[in-house]
Amino acid sequence: MVARIRADGGDAVFAHCNVADRPQLARSIEATVAAFSGLHMLVNCAGIVHVGKLHEYDEEAWDYLMGVNAKAIFISLEYAVPHLLAKRAQLRGQYCLGQQSYRPGPDAGLHRLQARGAGAGALDRARLCG
Repeated sequence: MVARIRADGGDAVFAHCNVADRPQLARSIEATVAAFSGLHMLVNCAGIVHVGKLHEYDEEAWDYLMGVNAKAIFISLEYAVPHLLAKRAQLRGQYCLGQQSYRPGPDAGLHRLQARGAGAGALDRARLCG
């Protein structure tokens, strides 16, 4: 994908990352910041679907599923929001966070997420910054 983007005149980097692993997720965000002199948007599109009986799902698999589907959103915001705020004067448009989305208001402050899903929905009610 990086090669195709570059062939079309764009710039891209690839950072292998397990989003359920805090250090890997932090490194991927920092690598992006270093490559592009900041962070302009955040896209959380990783997800796991479990098909089966919930009562037969083991705890380790459940923890991994929640790590990818819910906790990774929280962790990525923890590392990304400071960089996004540093660029907030330039923020325009829509920033996609998986199935969640954020539209900056007139002050372009990152304070609300419009979200779907129970885990990400809780972020909708949270203030990310003052």
